[in-house]
Amino acid sequence: MEIPLQVSFRGVSAPPDVHALCLAEVEKLARFHGRITSCRVVVGEPNRRHEKGNLFSIHLRLGIPGGELEVNRECPEHQAHEELRTALRDAFHAARRRLQDFVRKQDGRVRLHRPREPRA
Repeated sequence: MEIPLQVSFRGVSAPPDVHALCLAEVEKLARFHGRITSCRVVVGEPNRRHEKGNLFSIHLRLGIPGGELEVNRECPEHQAHEELRTALRDAFHAARRRLQDFVRKQDGRVRLHRPREPRA
């Protein structure tokens, strides 16, 4: 199934392989939920004043029947987000976790977590 993918950049030059990388990640997401209707990725640089480099921000929006899932990755404490591939990978991993939770909730498999009792 071909999922419509839109990748846009704000304040960042567009590397040539980003669209292919995003497409591969969206296909991985389709394994967990086969009815993804759209995916929009916005890549930006939130702040250009870092001492150790510029950190990328990733905004991801997945359209699925029953709603939309949105993931925002703007973590200034993660120096790994200096590389675009790493920032994209982290954003898509977060999207996969949210998608898995969404599917579990729809299937009625949501577990209620009991607080752990303190050890003696």
